[in-house]
Amino acid sequence: MNHISKEFFTLGWIGALMILAEYLCDFVLEPASKSLINEYSLINLILCFPKGILIIITWLFRAKGVMYLLITGLISQYVFHADEIDIWFFSSIIIFSTMPFIILEMFKACGIDMYQMPGIALRKQWRSIILLTFVCAVFNAIFHAQIMANKGVMQDTMILILQEVFANITGVVTCLILISIGARIVLLFQPRNN
Repeated sequence: MNHISKEFFTLGWIGALMILAEYLCDFVLEPASKSLINEYSLINLILCFPKGILIIITWLFRAKGVMYLLITGLISQYVFHADEIDIWFFSSIIIFSTMPFIILEMFKACGIDMYQMPGIALRKQWRSIILLTFVCAVFNAIFHAQIMANKGVMQDTMILILQEVFANITGVVTCLILISIGARIVLLFQPRNN
């Protein structure tokens, strides 16, 4: 029973994190950028938390992370985008939730195990996360362009790839900065052993 409660606890905090990230992007950053700057602002791309969370959770939890992300992705998208539910909705959630895992496994098949890279200091592993983010962004953009084309909306694929790369990398970097700040705050309040 202890193992099951641990899994539900992990699913709960990942779900809360995804819902908070979606809320920040959809209801705080996007309206603020449209009202304060202009309608075509890229502020919400700069702080694209959900993309960063997808990659970091997959990097930490491997295949188990994909299941967490699929469940929480469906819940958070249903909460915030219930009016847009169709077959393309489900396919985009499946693609975006599984893409980091597929890319990590492709790297592993090529001889580069990027899962928490044993033997490398944790501080230096951010390079592998950025590389993973860049490759995921390219594949996500290609699949996103295909989904949009199937819906009848044609977009320039190169612009979509650049937007995805920009959003993914800034989302991951923002998440890493927030994790670093949170870790430093926790360390400040830890009692020191003399």
